[in-house]
Amino acid sequence: MASPDPDTLSDRVRDGLERILASPDFEVTERNRRFLRYVVEETLEGRENRIKAYSIATCVFGRSAEFDPQIDPIVRIEARRLRRALEHYYLTGGVDDTVRITIPKGSYIATFEFPEIARSERAASGGEAAGTGGVRLCPPGPSIMVAPFDEEGASAAPGFARGFRRHLIVGLTRFTDLLVYGAETVQHADGERGAEGADRPVDVDFILEGSITVADGRILLETVLVDAHTGRFVWAESFDEEHHPAQWIALRDRVAASVVRTLAPPFGVIYSHRAKDIDGRPPDCLRAFEAVQLFYQYWRTFDNARFEEARRRLEEAVAREPDYAEAHACLSLLYTNASRFGLSLGKATFDPMERARRLAHRAVELAPRSSRSYHALGTVCWFSGDIEASFEALETGRVLNPHDTGILVELGSRHAVRCNWAQAVPLLQESYLRNPTQPSTYRMGFFLYHYMEGRHETALREVCRIEAPDIVYVPLVKLAVLARLGRMCEARATLGRLLAMHPGYPERAEADFRARSIHPEITAAVLGDLSAVIASAEKKVVNGLSAPAASR
Repeated sequence: MASPDPDTLSDRVRDGLERILASPDFEVTERNRRFLRYVVEETLEGRENRIKAYSIATCVFGRSAEFDPQIDPIVRIEARRLRRALEHYYLTGGVDDTVRITIPKGSYIATFEFPEIARSERAASGGEAAGTGGVRLCPPGPSIMVAPFDEEGASAAPGFARGFRRHLIVGLTRFTDLLVYGAETVQHADGERGAEGADRPVDVDFILEGSITVADGRILLETVLVDAHTGRFVWAESFDEEHHPAQWIALRDRVAASVVRTLAPPFGVIYSHRAKDIDGRPPDCLRAFEAVQLFYQYWRTFDNARFEEARRRLEEAVAREPDYAEAHACLSLLYTNASRFGLSLGKATFDPMERARRLAHRAVELAPRSSRSYHALGTVCWFSGDIEASFEALETGRVLNPHDTGILVELGSRHAVRCNWAQAVPLLQESYLRNPTQPSTYRMGFFLYHYMEGRHETALREVCRIEAPDIVYVPLVKLAVLARLGRMCEARATLGRLLAMHPGYPERAEADFRARSIHPEITAAVLGDLSAVIASAEKKVVNGLSAPAASR
């Protein structure tokens, strides 16, 4: 297919600009309408080098010639608002537009995407992305700058701060949806080039900084995470350790790993902070990364009320961000859950497990070094009955990112249902020790361990810590351990709740356990206790019915 000539494309961009400006779905101030028109026209006229914060402020916003972008952040603030408004427009009134105008982070230069040209190029190249037919509508995940740490009296540990910062960056970059920068690569907000002449990204979401003090045989290390947009201190931690010169490298690496595990995993500080704003925002304002956050909100408790919204938003995300591996992995996990829990997909007619498998393989293809891609693949394999492939995928993810506590807890859970206690328990313990905010659903592994080993009071405490009201296995195992403790009245009440949620489940329980590759010993124990509670409930009913007759 021959590409349209530049003049034709310019006309289409201008037509698209007018559609945006006339649309009620483009909700911005008149100043931001002038902002958008200015950057589009300057870009089309080949004057990209003139699109700077200073020119925007003086030509569009009416600032004086004394305007200083280092003092006045007006252009940066308005650019963020304009980007959000464009995202909203293309999710609503502009969803079918033939041209997409965006202002990617990193400069104020407009970029233009022609979806049908990109599709034609991909088709002509056998499905691979070709040329520059498309650009991302928004960066997928949060961005963080790791600033140099201040050193005070650190001469006794030469290079400690520099090595610590390097290990922070290495650890953070293992989370492939997190955009990690060093201070030397982050520009000022006006989009100017840095001192070395390298292009620099802009508008990072977080800044990680701190200080290191070496004195009196101790190392005091303080780290602070700052929200770059608001200046708020999001998280802070201090590490006060004895200083032994022969051990300072091990100390440095251990502390860096601890910081990474606290900040970067799905339920860590960064993601939790970003997720706070999601529930209160209009759905059409959600970006691809925020769709992923909806998934993690669902994943925390397997709340069925959140499932369909998370699925719909992730489907939009993979359609608009076809190279976003994290969204593919999360959507794969959702479809695996749809199959394993029998969740409704509305009018969809496809096989959810097949869809989950394709998405997981695509996630691995897009991000072969992402532990979360292998998390999705390992989960698909497990519930497809391929236990060996599942363990292989999960172990691969663990090797790729030993800081990802999510892969540790998933791997530990899989070992638990196979009664591999020597592998399961250390993995589960390590995961919750590193990240206590892990979803409580994974505590099922601890329950099974104590239940099968005869520590029934401990097992009951573990199951009571699980927050997953829609999952049948929670009341199922709770009634089982209550039966072991001889608390039949409570066990029968729990059975009643189970049957109210999932009528007829006892008849299909054995087939369900087998389909989930649960060890036969666990199956026999839990279902044996279930049968005992059912028998007790039936006897209670019979006795309740016969007692009045006897009295007569």
